[in-house]
Amino acid sequence: MDSRIVRVHYNRLGKTVPRLETSQQLERKIVPMFPWKTNEYRIFGHQSEFVRLAEETFPLVCRTDFMKPGFALIDLGAEFGSRAMRLGMSEVCARFDSLFQASQGRRLVTRSMTRFDQQTTTKPHVDGSELESVLVLGYEPTQVRSRIFMSDFSVCAGTQGLYPAEFLEKFNPMYAHGTKMLEPFTTELTAFDPGHFQILLVNNSCARGKLNGRTMQGVLHHADVPEPRTDVQRIINSILLTPGPRDAEDTLPPAERQRFMESDELSEYSRA
Repeated sequence: MDSRIVRVHYNRLGKTVPRLETSQQLERKIVPMFPWKTNEYRIFGHQSEFVRLAEETFPLVCRTDFMKPGFALIDLGAEFGSRAMRLGMSEVCARFDSLFQASQGRRLVTRSMTRFDQQTTTKPHVDGSELESVLVLGYEPTQVRSRIFMSDFSVCAGTQGLYPAEFLEKFNPMYAHGTKMLEPFTTELTAFDPGHFQILLVNNSCARGKLNGRTMQGVLHHADVPEPRTDVQRIINSILLTPGPRDAEDTLPPAERQRFMESDELSEYSRA
């Protein structure tokens, strides 16, 4: 077991963390150390390596406890190409589906594929309303400066005796008080380079139950875009995966998949 994680480092948070014998049941009183280090979430990738990249990032992302970050960043460098990255994202999703079936007996079904120009600062959030999902975000190189943050609201919820979904209902991070509570549980992705092609994989789940070794435990994400620009774009390619039974079929219309993979068309702004 990772000795870095199993230490219950109360003073690191600046105050005593309440006892964790709560409905959330943080087993063995594990409180991860924040922020996560770059080498614990970033992986460098190259052409034709996406099966390997998926296998390395799957356990980091599709967590059912708190031993891993709940997110991963794949850095593809500055010259990779937009359509090549989108193809790679699709390959990662297909491998995640296979790995999820092997580990959980369920599929990860593709629900949406979209591209947009996003230059608005966002608050910590999950995308959509599913209790369990995985978000795959492909960032294209841009001159627009931005910073990316991941907030482990699932761990934060446990320290308050709440399930993650209950935490969002009681301490909405769209408001200052909720955001403040998340600060000790937040990691800035200092490895994020706006000038590179990058794939950010996020456990976008919002659990409404105790740890059971099966339900995915999510994190919130948000972006700080201090100086939006009208002369250049900040393009994000987004794929949303949700669990379904082993015999579930993708409901995504083929035309939507083809448009995502082959067209440079952008959708209206979406929060990411």
